[in-house]
Order: sequence, then C-alpha cells, then structure tokens
Amino acid sequence: MRDERGRPLRYSDAGEGTIRIALPKGGSALITARGHRPDLTIAPVRPNEEAPRWGLPRTE
Repeated sequence: MRDERGRPLRYSDAGEGTIRIALPKGGSALITARGHRPDLTIAPVRPNEEAPRWGLPRTE
C-alpha cells in the first residue's frame, strides 16, 4: 500500500481478510500485490477499432 506520492503506508490486519489503513482527511491509498508497481500515468488510450461515440454530446 502506498500513498499518492508512492510512499509506503502503515496498515493493520482487521481480521477475515480485511485491512485497516489510517489516512489523513482527503488521503488516498493504492493497494497492489507485493512487489508490483504499476505505471500510473494518465494518458489517452488508442482505440483498437472504430466504435460509436459516447459520453457528453459535442457542443459546436
């Protein structure tokens, strides 16, 4: 478990496969398998085929 800056977070076992993480107000945690550090870059995703548009209507 790491915070938004990638620093390890303290946690405790709350039993039955549950953990407890103390976070500051507005804080967030990323929980991954031990040793796994995913790339968290936010970027456009290239489509692998044509698809209908979705989302908010275009305002022109």
